[in-house]
Amino acid sequence: MDCTNIWKIDEKKIEKRENELHESIFTIGNGFLGIRGNFIEGYSEDFPHKRGTFINGFYEVFGIKYGEWAYGYPEEKEIMINNVDSNNIELTVDDEKIKVGKTKILEHKRTLNMREGYLERETTYETSKGKRFRLRVLKIVSFIKKNLCIYKISIKMLHGSAEINLKTGLQLKNNDFEKTNDPRVENGNSAEILLLEKQKVADKSLTQLYKTKNSDLSIVVKEKVECSGLEFENGNHVATFFLNEGQEKSVEKKTGYYFFPLEEKTDLVKYSEESFEKTAELNFEEIKKMQRNYLKNFWENSSIKIEGDPETSQGLNFNLFNLLQYVGKNGKTNISAKGLSGEGYSGHYFWDTEIYMFPFFLYTNPKIARELLKFRYNILPQARKRARELAFTKGALFPWRTISGRESSAYYPAGTAQFHINADICHALKKYVESTEDYDFLREYGAEMLFEAARIWEEMSSKDPLRNDKYCINCVTGPDEYTALINNNYYTNLMAKEHLKYAAYTSRWLENNYKDDYIKIIKKIKLSKTEVDEWQKISENIYLPEVGENGITPQDDSFLHKEKWDLENTPKDKFPLLLHYHPLVIYRYQVCKQADVVLAQFLHGDKFSLKQKKRDFHYYNSITTHDSSLSKSIFSIVGNEVGEKKLSYEYFFENVRTDLDDKHSNSKWGIHTASMGGSWLCVVFGFAGMRTYEDELSFNPDIPDRWKSFSFMINYKNNILNIIINKETTTYELIKGDKIKFKHVNKKVMLDKEKRSLILKNE
Repeated sequence: MDCTNIWKIDEKKIEKRENELHESIFTIGNGFLGIRGNFIEGYSEDFPHKRGTFINGFYEVFGIKYGEWAYGYPEEKEIMINNVDSNNIELTVDDEKIKVGKTKILEHKRTLNMREGYLERETTYETSKGKRFRLRVLKIVSFIKKNLCIYKISIKMLHGSAEINLKTGLQLKNNDFEKTNDPRVENGNSAEILLLEKQKVADKSLTQLYKTKNSDLSIVVKEKVECSGLEFENGNHVATFFLNEGQEKSVEKKTGYYFFPLEEKTDLVKYSEESFEKTAELNFEEIKKMQRNYLKNFWENSSIKIEGDPETSQGLNFNLFNLLQYVGKNGKTNISAKGLSGEGYSGHYFWDTEIYMFPFFLYTNPKIARELLKFRYNILPQARKRARELAFTKGALFPWRTISGRESSAYYPAGTAQFHINADICHALKKYVESTEDYDFLREYGAEMLFEAARIWEEMSSKDPLRNDKYCINCVTGPDEYTALINNNYYTNLMAKEHLKYAAYTSRWLENNYKDDYIKIIKKIKLSKTEVDEWQKISENIYLPEVGENGITPQDDSFLHKEKWDLENTPKDKFPLLLHYHPLVIYRYQVCKQADVVLAQFLHGDKFSLKQKKRDFHYYNSITTHDSSLSKSIFSIVGNEVGEKKLSYEYFFENVRTDLDDKHSNSKWGIHTASMGGSWLCVVFGFAGMRTYEDELSFNPDIPDRWKSFSFMINYKNNILNIIINKETTTYELIKGDKIKFKHVNKKVMLDKEKRSLILKNE
């Protein structure tokens, strides 16, 4: 990828071996709708491609087949559907069908404009008869009109004259995504899933109502095409015209997708008619202007400006733009591991959201962070049901993999056993309330979610007489998926400890400050004071694996007793390990897929000494494969903190360009949203040293050697703070707000109405 323009991703040649990857990279979306970067005119049969149109929260249900079934296994799974395709034209020039991979291409350029939010491409073709023409396509998936995708297609004859036939419509076809044994990939075929219920044709527009076979979800897709001489034939819009040399013809196509997630009871057809009628009145330039204004506001609050490193700047802009493109903004959807760019991980939401992506939204766009938490609240009924399936008498267990709220993880050792997701979600809730002081959310939604999730730890933990009656949590899996079903995972126990502590504190705080609301909550979930006291007791007495003679924090009770995996002599073609070794082989060794103890030391760094972090960093780094894209960002942050600046930057740079440079060789299945969130964490929490321990904001800047300066803004306690860091000093500017207190390298400082900026030395 060309890095000369940090706000654009340019493709100057169509290459067969990179096409599927580039389809992921050139996906455009808005959090509701995502359309892969497929060439609209289609491909020859032998040209690799993966067409894809995805709706956040729209899925089909499939039965799960087990060789051996056991009680409590999920019997069904949800898979995001590759949906109705509007990104298509059939283009014929003098009876010759134009296809990528078949028709000769003389020139090509495709650009993703991240500052303004549209995709543009120009391709010059030459037919077998020597006719040359330029195909230009502009495409926007609107952030303002969330249901809308709009295309502006133009054809200009450059040499010779020709009769042009253009046909476009709404297509359901067999899935282009090949079958694979990779457990990270799974797909659902729209041609076999979506059933056409109704179709209506009127005034150059087409309306189709589809329903899924099993999940009973409905979607309305509407299309309107504006072009002179347009006809409607066999479900398609068709235009035939003659162009002389130098002449150009334009077509404007608008497609609306309408779907209500989480069973919202509204007349979908009526709503789509009213909504699309208003939207269709807007032309491409008007939509483009709205898109530009929306993104102007986003970048003002969210961009990270770096002087001296264009590759990193481009990577960060790409990552943050994609997070915005794929995050649900309605409280009823979330952000999946691959966003809306591909079928990897079946479109499921994971803990990735709360730990890796949520902080970006919390400190730059807290309204979106609120909606992400509200999604978790909205799936509480399913989480309660799942808790009963796993024999918990009360409380709620959030699903490891889900779309609608039901558990879709068929491999429980690396899925359901990761109970830490309850604490991860409540960790995000705690940070949200501290940062925004949105106590209304806590009263209306957060507290109930917090208390119900805490009940799981109460039942899971038990006193161990061999450990001085400390509370232990057994048979769980921590973040490291190469170590499963172990006792006292350090990360899990520490997160549970903090979760219970916060739940007990919040119970008392609500009782003292919002008694009526508190009574309402405890009546609803039948919460007793005895339970709250028990949470406090467990929190104070939970067992954390103790540092032994080797000075290392144990990942769990048995981890340090295992033989180390010989990573140095493992062939490179055997990575990632999960694709080449049986889980039982991997589980027998000291080998980590990703950050586990090191992640605990990032999230709760105030609980560890710097010396301990340094010892643990080096130890765990030596046995971690980083097979997960979630790993290197955390090692970068902690590595920078313990003085490993060179390694920290290496990990960060690989992380920030995970998809643009296809670091994991699987971005063709979709981009890595958690890794994208991790790149923001690396800059803000890593190089700027930002922390929010015990509701206290602090910074400890340490600029990378190759950067001259960098700056970013955060939103904290209704203040917007601009931070500019160079080699010698850090400048803090209070852009919006009345007063903010924080620490700079352990020095307490304050900005307010009288003193809105200050410059401090980086010590």
